Amino acid sequence: MIPSLPFSRRSFLVGSACVAGAVPLALTGCLSVLNPSADPVVRAAWGLALRDVRELPEGAARSVRSAHADALAGEVARACGVREDGTSPESCVAEPEELPAAPADDGATSLLSDARSSDTLIEGLDRRSAADEEFDANLLAAVDGGLVLALRAEGVDWDELVPRAVELDEDDAGVFASALSSEYTLVYGMGVAAPRVPAEYRASTGTSADRHRLLRDRVASMIGSAGVTVPPAAPGYDVVDGAPDPSESAAEFAGTLEGACATAWRDAFASAKEPAARLFALQAAGLAQAGAAVFRGEGESALPGLSA
Repeated sequence: MIPSLPFSRRSFLVGSACVAGAVPLALTGCLSVLNPSADPVVRAAWGLALRDVRELPEGAARSVRSAHADALAGEVARACGVREDGTSPESCVAEPEELPAAPADDGATSLLSDARSSDTLIEGLDRRSAADEEFDANLLAAVDGGLVLALRAEGVDWDELVPRAVELDEDDAGVFASALSSEYTLVYGMGVAAPRVPAEYRASTGTSADRHRLLRDRVASMIGSAGVTVPPAAPGYDVVDGAPDPSESAAEFAGTLEGACATAWRDAFASAKEPAARLFALQAAGLAQAGAAVFRGEGESALPGLSA
């Protein structure tokens, strides 16, 4: 059964009206609904999740990927909409073509790592649709965050899960410059939180600062290599609006910092143009959503941050 997930009700209701002919085409911008389709990245991620469910043995990793497959199938169904009789277009909601088996040299680790950067996903990133960008970005980042947490459970170090540097063009470098400010803030804020967090979160605070420092430096280098001025770090920060006092709730404070980074990288994902840049931003968002889940005590979440 497909789980209930948040989504853009306005987009869905307008789409349904277009299919039913209840609203004039010229007034609704319904052209894309004449040939309804899910976002290609969502479909690509769905195909990879189905592949992993098929190949993974029973266990935690398979459960995570099964949750991903259900969530992605739900978004595909919503993007496809319904006809006047309440049915969905069969060709739109049909499962993706079965993908070939992935390299399995390291078992679950190999499969999960491939799902984060598969050619199938990159091909999806090279195409855009009229789907709800905000929710799709959140869902896709939550899937990536779930992969991060599953890989952590398989023994992969946090540092290995930081996205690899890519070449940026000038436009995408400008987009990344905006996200970089959140990385500066997090690294500063974790220094504030470190001596105040409960003992059980002390190691998490340190590793969070380390991986975001690595991400910060990687992004700054990418921006500079694109010929764009790297914005400097401010001498001090107000940290994040609405963040709790670190002296009163340091773990929640740290989770808020990770959540702010996730938001910044989801925005970068939606704004970036080149597939490599969009993949980097998606993985950075997933990394931050996974980190936020740890501070919330939800380190085994399949879809961290989906409702955030």
